[in-house]
Amino acid sequence: MRIIISYFTFRGRQYPQTVRNALVAAYNRLAQGNEVIRRDDRTLYDINHPDLSAEVIGWRDGVQSGAFEPADSAGFYWCSIGMAKYADQEHILERQVIATDRGSNIYYRSLNTCAK
Repeated sequence: MRIIISYFTFRGRQYPQTVRNALVAAYNRLAQGNEVIRRDDRTLYDINHPDLSAEVIGWRDGVQSGAFEPADSAGFYWCSIGMAKYADQEHILERQVIATDRGSNIYYRSLNTCAK
């Protein structure tokens, strides 16, 4: 959650500190839990955060499906976590299959970036 909030702050968007605190606390709690807790937990659902305005929800939805926001946010994260230093290095992509409650998903990871 810290990264998402940083992106919105970077874009000059303001939201209540109570929203930030509640979402960061919920995310941190979930990140430390086991997979079953994370899958069934609903603390990050919008309905559980009455301070979360329709405007903020729209920002989040725009990052997912907007015309430019997905690329803007990806570029922001790429820069903010220093991924550019890995861009020109030779690396091997490893195929990963992840089981989810909606079936299997496939993604590729680079061991060069995971190990550093």
